Amino acid sequence: MKILILAGQFYPDLAGSGIATCLIARFMAERGHNVTVCVDEDNRYLSEVNGHPDFKIIHIPEYKDFMTGLAGFGKPARAIAKELRKNYDVVHVYSYMPMLLLSTLGDIIGDTKVFFTFWNAPDIGKRALGFYDDSPLDLSLARFIIESGRYHKMVLGSKASYNSALHLGAKSELTSFCYHGIDLKAFRESLYRDIDVFSKYFNRRPTANRLILLPGRITQRKGVEEAIYALSEVSRKYDAQLLLTSDGRGGRYEEAVKRLATLLNVNDRILISNKPVSQEDMGALYKSVNISIIPSYYEGLGFTAIESLAASLPTIVSNTSGLDEIGINGYNCLTVEPRNSRSLADATIRLLGDDKLQDKLMNNATSSIEKFDMRFFVDYIEDEYKKVARLC
Repeated sequence: MKILILAGQFYPDLAGSGIATCLIARFMAERGHNVTVCVDEDNRYLSEVNGHPDFKIIHIPEYKDFMTGLAGFGKPARAIAKELRKNYDVVHVYSYMPMLLLSTLGDIIGDTKVFFTFWNAPDIGKRALGFYDDSPLDLSLARFIIESGRYHKMVLGSKASYNSALHLGAKSELTSFCYHGIDLKAFRESLYRDIDVFSKYFNRRPTANRLILLPGRITQRKGVEEAIYALSEVSRKYDAQLLLTSDGRGGRYEEAVKRLATLLNVNDRILISNKPVSQEDMGALYKSVNISIIPSYYEGLGFTAIESLAASLPTIVSNTSGLDEIGINGYNCLTVEPRNSRSLADATIRLLGDDKLQDKLMNNATSSIEKFDMRFFVDYIEDEYKKVARLC
């Protein structure tokens, strides 16, 4: 089958959506499909990750700028239109803005079957795309894209995303759901990599006897500020340090996080990576800490929560959309209220001080996330391609 993927983000972009789309492309290619992926002109996959991939990469000019509102339709639309003329069996669009771009090319799409999956973490009634501070604008544009109907099937990877799509006007008969996730096999192998992650990714080594990891990007909705407030409470009882994973480019929010740490007098208890931690090394980082916290405000699903549990790491997650599909309070993790540093601090103190609770959560962790293997999602969409394209 000849498949064109329009990626919103793509590895080595730090976002989970970029990693997930890359996995799907690779798994499809490994199954013998002819896969081409459209990415932004500045994407570094070919130069940094794999110079000879199993799939073809097409760099689209001003693609990312279009998706973030910094450029118009012109150049990216012309480049994608050129690619569409190569008679693909299936076009699979990952993310809202590439779907908007494709919707302007209806005459060129012709009979090609179009699938739509969005990774954007939804906060129903407040956020869909996540590009605009204005909620009505954000939601109105998402609703327009969904109701445009320029796709034959929408396949979502979590109940949170599925419910968000229906809330925004998706037709239930064109919308389906199957859990996506991570490459569990590769991740579990990465847990045994013999590397010193602290010397490789951090400017200084941790000195505390209890290490807390908040994996993922340093953004407000990941609950980073709440984690720092919680750390100021936790450190009164335990010698603890918090590890944050940065994209290595700093930015205003990361600087604000550092100022907050200084204000709370915990700056010496926070270590921020000096560059993105590669997927191959994330397992070693998880194995180097005592507990993992994911205090996000909301998630589409929560890849870092899946990774934490796959690493058998005592884990705390927010009781919020996406994460509530992974975490079961008192069984495989502890759950806390989102945007609540006191709740996070109490749970962290409790978990650090209770070895029996840690053992219970660790024993239940790995078996609870088997369904979040990206191969199952690829099985599902491959079957859907064949049904819709009538190639079976």
